[in-house]
Amino acid sequence: MRRRAHFLLTYVSTGFLLISSWIAVSAQSGFFVLGGANTAGLARAGTTLTGITAMYTNPAGIADSKGWAFDASAEQRFAEADLQSVSIAMTKKIKLGTFGILASQFGYSEYNEQKIAFVYGRKLSKTVNIGGQFDLLRNNISTLGSTNTYTFELGAQVKIAKALTLATHIFNPTRSKLSEISTLGTRFRLGLQYKPSDKVALIGEIDKLEYREIDYKLAVMYQPSDLISIRFGASPMTHSYGIGLGFSFSDKYHVNTAFLTHQTLGSTPAFSLQYQEK
Repeated sequence: MRRRAHFLLTYVSTGFLLISSWIAVSAQSGFFVLGGANTAGLARAGTTLTGITAMYTNPAGIADSKGWAFDASAEQRFAEADLQSVSIAMTKKIKLGTFGILASQFGYSEYNEQKIAFVYGRKLSKTVNIGGQFDLLRNNISTLGSTNTYTFELGAQVKIAKALTLATHIFNPTRSKLSEISTLGTRFRLGLQYKPSDKVALIGEIDKLEYREIDYKLAVMYQPSDLISIRFGASPMTHSYGIGLGFSFSDKYHVNTAFLTHQTLGSTPAFSLQYQEK
């Protein structure tokens, strides 16, 4: 009787952990929700972004990088110690295009995810950027072990007018799975950025993950001076709203802070540090 009760308790506990893990993967996965303050302040609207920040949002965007660039980002999702995300990214531009590498971890000792990505972006012309990346993904549940898989991502950015940029990004078009019971899903995003001046940029984005309803995001980037930038973002479908503040120290060093607030789950503080050659 004791053995049966112990088996039942283990079975229920394992089932609960699987459900909790699935929720963490589908709702706040570290595989495709990255970038710290760079993206949190925009409510994760990022397909049109360029430079080192694009390592987290759209590989096509790194084609506009110059020389070496580096980013280190972290966030405490909903201010929970067990939902910490840390990532680092580096790019280098050469004649053949821009190459980058990304490494990230999300979670804690009982449940965590790691991602390593090898990224390439290239300018086809003055108005067209394309990019792709290969992802190595690892998921670990302490009581069940680890699973590994790989997939890829594709992206493009097209300047359709002087102040207007259209961008698209697709994650996991092959529908790779972590296991028989855990799927990553395919994610498709379409973004539009309107930049009426050097100080203001308006962003709209549609985001569709295979097993979720379509989401849309709106964001504003405002740079009142060379030293300070301000970001606002909203994702009404997910009840998430972001605000960010950035500081520039010379043309090469940048620090960003942000808060992404969820109506029910609370606030996510985020931080990013960047270096970009000019």
